[in-house]
Amino acid sequence: MKFSFHAKEKMEVYRLSPDKVAIALSNPIEKFYDVTYRSEVYIISLEGKFLVVVMEGEEVITLYPTSREKVEKRRRAGRWILKP
Repeated sequence: MKFSFHAKEKMEVYRLSPDKVAIALSNPIEKFYDVTYRSEVYIISLEGKFLVVVMEGEEVITLYPTSREKVEKRRRAGRWILKP
């Protein structure tokens, strides 16, 4: 798994290690396809944080904190489509 420069910066800001992010991604809470940005979105919980992880292929592009409400809002709006 690769991490973009931006993702590395975000992990530093949120004090997360690449290894822990990779482990959490192996068992995400939910997986979505973002129709706006044509990317895969994974929802993970790590160190007490509820996070969105945006990926393109095997590369983590960015990650940021979110809430269950924001995830549901994007899903209901049709922006994020649940993946099996």
